[in-house]
Amino acid sequence: MAMGRWLDRLLVLVIVCGIALAGLAAPASAHGQLVLSTPAKDSTVSAPMESLSLYFTEKPAPNAYFTITAPSGVRVDRRWSHGQPKRLDEPVQEYTLIDGVWEPNLFHTGFPAKIPVAHWPEKGPYVVRYQSVASDGEEVQGEVRFTYTGKTSGPPKGWEAPTDQPDPALLAALGQGGPTPTRAFGNATPQGASPSASVPQAGPQPAPPATPPPVPADSGTGVMVWLLPAVLVAGVGIMVVRAARRPSPQGANRRAPTGPRAKATKTTNTSKTPPARRTTAPRPAQRTKAPKRR
Repeated sequence: MAMGRWLDRLLVLVIVCGIALAGLAAPASAHGQLVLSTPAKDSTVSAPMESLSLYFTEKPAPNAYFTITAPSGVRVDRRWSHGQPKRLDEPVQEYTLIDGVWEPNLFHTGFPAKIPVAHWPEKGPYVVRYQSVASDGEEVQGEVRFTYTGKTSGPPKGWEAPTDQPDPALLAALGQGGPTPTRAFGNATPQGASPSASVPQAGPQPAPPATPPPVPADSGTGVMVWLLPAVLVAGVGIMVVRAARRPSPQGANRRAPTGPRAKATKTTNTSKTPPARRTTAPRPAQRTKAPKRR
């Protein structure tokens, strides 16, 4: 009984440790990510908009790349620019790897990239794509999809759809090797922020790194790869041992004896008691009648 209780407690401890280690795994949230967009993701736009805005937890790199694609695949974006920072309704928590430890940080401000829309050629699903690199070297890329149901419009006079590609330095920082057409969203020259846009600076603007900064080797993710499965295997092993040592219910696996052994057992276990003697009360003596005198 003592061994069984000890195994039960050890099993509970193993399960609790496994859950705790799973919670301490390296966070998936990276620095400088998208936190807000106008229009919102998967929303419906019923009226034409002059520009779209994507808000990040830090200013996008100067050579960040943005495109807006109509349902037919044609691009309708103009050159993007930094916008006025906006305080977020709720702070966003992100993690930064410092000396091999993921440190949480709260961000209260969103830094927008404004992408003007030249025209709205058709109704249907539009896609906004973005590529950038955060100040700590993390990749920042993704897309925002929405549906346009408003009034359509033709291209402005002299308009030509953009055919530019991301900056080669940006692609190198993202680990894509170069401005190959299959890896880019456009087709030709690099795109950057508008030089005429002036935005209040909260601090010095970080220059885009040519290559991502090295991440410390001991980030804790390698340990988690083997430690968590080992804990789970240990827990399963303890459960198996516990089940093997658990006694079976009384009489569940016992078989009734047969043959002469059964008769001997029955004779041994059966006790005969002598029948109770029958006792009767003595009969009263008969009274004799006295002879009558004549």
